[in-house]
Amino acid sequence: MELADIIEKHDKVLIDNSVLHVLQGVSLPKVLYHSKRNLFYDSSIVLKIISFTNSIVDCARNSEKVLTIEEIIEEMSDLLNIINENISYHQTHFLERKWGKKMIFKRGSKRAFVLRPGDSVYNDVDGSEEARLIYLDRYALHLSDLIRLLSGRMVRFTREDILEQTRCILLEKNPNIVDCGGRKEKIDRDSDRKLFTTGYELADSGENVAIISNDRHFRNLFFGCFYGNILKLPSGRMVLYGRADNSCDAIRYIPKFDTEITKAEGGGIAEKRQKTMVVGSCI
Repeated sequence: MELADIIEKHDKVLIDNSVLHVLQGVSLPKVLYHSKRNLFYDSSIVLKIISFTNSIVDCARNSEKVLTIEEIIEEMSDLLNIINENISYHQTHFLERKWGKKMIFKRGSKRAFVLRPGDSVYNDVDGSEEARLIYLDRYALHLSDLIRLLSGRMVRFTREDILEQTRCILLEKNPNIVDCGGRKEKIDRDSDRKLFTTGYELADSGENVAIISNDRHFRNLFFGCFYGNILKLPSGRMVLYGRADNSCDAIRYIPKFDTEITKAEGGGIAEKRQKTMVVGSCI
């Protein structure tokens, strides 16, 4: 099932930051981190990420059903900052190696920058490196478009009691590293619980709500809250979708939990069925 199909089936579609990590086991920031001086990575990876990200942007642009919360926007912005920092870093080093290092000299009372002729130390530019920079810049543009679109569609839960009840489910902490006035700090925004709580509140008001995430925390929240008797089933519908198979040509998702199954079949039988949902094929 593709994102457009999910949007058509539901009243509201909440997306998590993890939908941007479209290739299983591949983290673009980690790939860039290991490109210390020369920008070397498998271009097909970034081209596929660009294509998938653009499809998410198109779906969000074509439907106002696609929503998220402030904390997810902040996480997406963190990712965009990392990409832009890497683009700036590699652009500088690429130009130095292509044309020579910058020199600073005074022209009257002004300071000016010039490039001195490159020598064999710096003239080691791979012809494909410039293309990789262009790909990164294109990805940053699509990501910026998505952030801008979703920033105007942020929703916020009002029931703090629901959020507190979800804290009975233990989740592994996954803090974000952010720049705080020039120093790096780890911040845990608790975004998974807050997105789940937002979805629950919408569903309990009678809405048919989808949450799309590749984060295992959401599966833990759904099973823990609804089969651990922490929360009653919402009056509406709440479905968790996750990525199906990263070998497909398009991003496809499958349901990982559906409150309608629990309502229809009862506790034990429904729990067993939900746990055995297909998780690896393109449908």
